[in-house]
Amino acid sequence: MVSFNDLHKHPWIYRLTNVKHMASLDNKKMVFELKQTSSLLVVLHGEGQLIYPGASIRLSRGRAYIVSTCNQAAIRSESEDFQLFILEWAVEWVSSPDGPSSHNQRNAKLAMPTALQRIGELYGQPFSQVVAYVEEMDQYKDSQDPIEQFLVQVRFQELLLFLLQQNKAPSFEESMKQSVERSIAYIKLHYNDILTVDELADRYKVPRWQYSRIFKKLTGQNPLQFINMQRMIQARKLLLVTHDRLSDIADQVGFANEYYFSRKFKQDIGISPGQYRRNHRENVRVFAPFLEDFLMALGITPVMQCSHDRWGKQDYLNLCHVPAYDLCKKDVNQLSSYKPDFIVLDGGSDRWFSTQSLQKLAPTYVVRHFGENWQLTLRTVADLLGKRGTAENIIDEYRHKASLAKLSLKQKMNGQTVAFLRISAGSISLYSSSEHGYTGPILHQDLGLAPDPFVLRRTRQQRKILLSMVELPMLQADHLFITFDKGHSRYTEEERAITQTPEWRSIRAVQTGCVYEVDFFTWMNYGVLSHLQKIKDVLDALG
Repeated sequence: MVSFNDLHKHPWIYRLTNVKHMASLDNKKMVFELKQTSSLLVVLHGEGQLIYPGASIRLSRGRAYIVSTCNQAAIRSESEDFQLFILEWAVEWVSSPDGPSSHNQRNAKLAMPTALQRIGELYGQPFSQVVAYVEEMDQYKDSQDPIEQFLVQVRFQELLLFLLQQNKAPSFEESMKQSVERSIAYIKLHYNDILTVDELADRYKVPRWQYSRIFKKLTGQNPLQFINMQRMIQARKLLLVTHDRLSDIADQVGFANEYYFSRKFKQDIGISPGQYRRNHRENVRVFAPFLEDFLMALGITPVMQCSHDRWGKQDYLNLCHVPAYDLCKKDVNQLSSYKPDFIVLDGGSDRWFSTQSLQKLAPTYVVRHFGENWQLTLRTVADLLGKRGTAENIIDEYRHKASLAKLSLKQKMNGQTVAFLRISAGSISLYSSSEHGYTGPILHQDLGLAPDPFVLRRTRQQRKILLSMVELPMLQADHLFITFDKGHSRYTEEERAITQTPEWRSIRAVQTGCVYEVDFFTWMNYGVLSHLQKIKDVLDALG
């Protein structure tokens, strides 16, 4: 950095070269090019865009923007009343006592304030002061009087000083972050007020484009999304702890009317405010095919459980007293007699159900397919049914049990490898390691078991791949977990015929007696109870 005492070696000046007053004429929008020079844009009315290579910036009334030298830049109006001043200026380096040199000029440029070496908004409040400077420059720009010409340059220097003092670096970025953090705290207390991004940015003295950028970096959301989330958090609390009318709740959390509140609530939460309130009462009757695992974990017994004529039922859930819904028959009338209050479907349910037909029986919600992220699925279902606190306790308990199991297995396995196969009459599926599938995250992340290198090479991060008979002997895992899929069998135990083949007998784990058969529904499931059972199965086999 160049010190104050060195400025005589690397002096520079900013010289105003032109002042343009641009406005849309005859109520027509406009587009015009910027010269290859530094410019200061002062927007008086309307909205527009600054377009430059690879990006664009929205231009709004009452704001100033800096454009450092740019080969290609253009301004496009987006409203018929668009009006702005364009101040073009040049940076000039004064020869040092040692003589001019490109080295001196480069050092001088490094010493320039960073606020003038970029493209973006400059904070400048009060904006009326900015306008006063610019209008005086515009008034005398064509004067031939040397004093008035000098006045124009002086006012330009004063304007730059006014803007630079409010956009200091390098601490400016950190101070902006702190300002945005204060605005976040303000939103949490005043979520029910009418809040706009412009007003928040002005209140905390942060350029709007910087405000939105920093806000999203801190929260993962843009400001309007965050405001809406705070309103929804409060709305859900009021729905649960009060008997207030929806119109009153809408007003309390900052929505203009009940209709808009209900529409936004359903859009964000997935169900109407009324249904949300009803679901949080005791003894709600729920039908959730293939999500029964999550219901049982949350302490809710489904009114029916799904069943398949070949796969059977999810026996590990011990729902023997719960009537079965036959997926293959697709008879919705079978369900209607059990009068569910609410229906929850997973992302693949359209294979078995018509959502439209189910919606005639009860309010129906479709959970996005979160797959391996079972925690998010559990939280989503729990939130729909008023069990969010229970869900967090379940997740904590799972982590604790998995951690203990991982420690125990680490002491016993000593680097031995594992793999998993799903075997049917028509195919052999090899499941991936580490991040994907029903089994990989449990075996290799939660339990820390080493995958067979062949699995890593062959699956290449896919959830599963089909394995040929020729490839079976290449499976060199020390321990092999398998499950049999009856879904494609034409006769009883056809899926087990593979175990009589020479290819099967040549598998290393088969030869050493380290093959463990596990329950199909338990291991082909993303539910937390199924994962806990997987951990128990592994400990029983390897412990």
